[in-house]
Amino acid sequence: MAASALGEASDAPRDVIRAAGDWLATQLAAEGFAWLPSKRLLRREVDGLIQEITLQPDRYNRRGSWISAQGAIGVREPALGRWRTANASRVSSGGDYICGTALGYASGRANGFRYGDYTDGELNLTDPSQRLPKLHTWLAKVRTGVIPYLDEASHPEAIVFSRAVEICGNPAGIVEWLIFRQRPQLIPPLVEYFMDNNPGWADGVEHGRALGASGGSIPLGCSDMALRLGWVCQLHQP
Repeated sequence: MAASALGEASDAPRDVIRAAGDWLATQLAAEGFAWLPSKRLLRREVDGLIQEITLQPDRYNRRGSWISAQGAIGVREPALGRWRTANASRVSSGGDYICGTALGYASGRANGFRYGDYTDGELNLTDPSQRLPKLHTWLAKVRTGVIPYLDEASHPEAIVFSRAVEICGNPAGIVEWLIFRQRPQLIPPLVEYFMDNNPGWADGVEHGRALGASGGSIPLGCSDMALRLGWVCQLHQP
């Protein structure tokens, strides 16, 4: 399957992307990743956490004319999901998700830059003759940018000043993970680092803190991420 789909014998997007995942899993086996074809993701388990690299097919994929996938990465901890369920009135997130981003945003280090671009996460497999070269380039980004991101995001002490925090869309989720991991002392420096990089959140965070201090609640999954961050920090002050 992998050899034929990566060569000229297949132009079906599903087959090509599945073959690409098979190939990537072979290359990343030493790092502990396995390919789950039904979910189109590479996954490994590290100290009770799940690290994922997903291949999301382009909506415009067409047999024989366009085959592309966009990478996304994430870190989960099943035990965190159970803790959130047991503490639903004191958290703003559900499930076991800690953090993640588009693969391109974490891959900048592959080219010597700290900041990646969303388009850096694209894996274009349209041209059969370029599939293996494209995969090798994408794999280099995973090894030099993405895996370091995942490693930092999987350790409480390392995540505080990490790229995962700097560009996080839901920092309250990381704060909840630190609470679950019994590392409340890491929350103030993490929030300070995040706010230094996202000063526009200041008013929303203060509103959230005030709401928490007054005993107010927010709906689970509230879309105001700044409000969520302030509220969760206020409820779980170290």
